[in-house]
Amino acid sequence: MVKSCVYCRSTDIIRHGQTSLGVQRYRCFTCGKTWSSKTNYHNIKNLPKMAHDYLNGKTIRELSKQYHSTPTRINTIIRDYLKRAPDWHEFVDLSVNNHTPRQIYLSGKKFHCSWNRSDCNEMYIAFAIDSLTGFVLAYKVCFDETVDIWMELLNNLKERSIVSNSFLTNGSEKSIVSVKSIYPASDLKINYHKNYRDRELGCCLSRVSPSQKLINDASRVYFTMKNNKIANKLGIKDESELRDFLCKREILFLDIVKKRLQNRTKIFNDNLPNLFQKRFEKFHLLKEDPQPLVNSWVANQMLLKDENGISRLTLYTQDYSKLDFNSYVRHRFSSNTINKHSSKLLEQLLLEVTARSLELPLFSNECHFDFGKCALVV
Repeated sequence: MVKSCVYCRSTDIIRHGQTSLGVQRYRCFTCGKTWSSKTNYHNIKNLPKMAHDYLNGKTIRELSKQYHSTPTRINTIIRDYLKRAPDWHEFVDLSVNNHTPRQIYLSGKKFHCSWNRSDCNEMYIAFAIDSLTGFVLAYKVCFDETVDIWMELLNNLKERSIVSNSFLTNGSEKSIVSVKSIYPASDLKINYHKNYRDRELGCCLSRVSPSQKLINDASRVYFTMKNNKIANKLGIKDESELRDFLCKREILFLDIVKKRLQNRTKIFNDNLPNLFQKRFEKFHLLKEDPQPLVNSWVANQMLLKDENGISRLTLYTQDYSKLDFNSYVRHRFSSNTINKHSSKLLEQLLLEVTARSLELPLFSNECHFDFGKCALVV
């Protein structure tokens, strides 16, 4: 005998007929949902994993087979769960005491979604991403790209005291107009500058001894950033000491630079909008209520950890966090701060951040791939 609702645990339930196979059904007066006595109860216990799998690519139909339930019920359960999650922008501001992005990347994507009540099945998402770490600072979902949407996104950043003197865009005229309007004094670059910087890195790595130039560049860029938390905890006070640190770990440092350059199409920040587009192309009734799904997808991506246990949240804050997506949904924002005894993790973080700093198209070396101007040629 079923004693409580499998969804909200209320005891205010009644029998509600039978299924076509003669299985007893029930209805809850508290939440209004119905279910049968054959409903697989463990889908409630595995709800965080179910939602995580859904956000990472599994379809509702695949999950309905896995959890022996109907697509409609699975969709309802997941949506109800994701609606509990805090707003991503509020979470970011609660988690970060002081925003200091060295450069902000602006990119957007059109994507199709299932919608049977309109002739138009396209929507648009605009992202503001920290160029160094790929961390999403803000996003806006709308029906089409307009100057107003980019203005709203940039005003959102400004209202939250997220200021940067450098912006990188994917070449969208609307985003460029908005940056010039909201941040007129900022340095504005487009993807061409990013591609040029990648070519410079490739040229340097092809030389016999590229380490000195790259280590010098990385040390220089790192100390132009206002957040030097990792270096401070390791007792590194200036560019000279950082150069010494990187020189002692030259092979590890260059290995990270090479791997990131080789996998640029997969890891460049523009890949995030591409991942979003791919995941949401056939998202079930996204237009009906997109906020919980989009909000949760962004949070899930930012909290995912790599093979070293480092998430984009950790990279952006330069502070280690064990926070996972389920804790985020449950509004648990606490993190485990790195202490000076966690030297290996601190060193790995500093290598990762300094390697990424080389990718930022901030300074012009004016080498033009000319050996006569190359600092590596003596």
